[in-house]
Amino acid sequence: MTVVTKNIAVDLGAGVFAEVTWSESRGWVLKWDDGVANEWSEEYEDRPVAIARLAALAYCIETNRIFLETNEDKFAHRAHSMLADATAWTSDLR
Repeated sequence: MTVVTKNIAVDLGAGVFAEVTWSESRGWVLKWDDGVANEWSEEYEDRPVAIARLAALAYCIETNRIFLETNEDKFAHRAHSMLADATAWTSDLR
């Protein structure tokens, strides 16, 4: 697989800035902060999963929900299932 090294940076509002970056040693890294003094990061093998987690963070901010800290592997498993359910194999489209 060819790794695309484009970073994604998003101002999510409410003082929260987030980004997804590629690291040779860590894989896809989602980092965010609360605009005060707190910073968090999570690591994912797959870019779509890191982006899905970013989308979950954005959803929580926009709907005033709590962004739960969760096991990254557990989230990755759920995200893979959700992405597979939301998409189709090319051969399924024929």
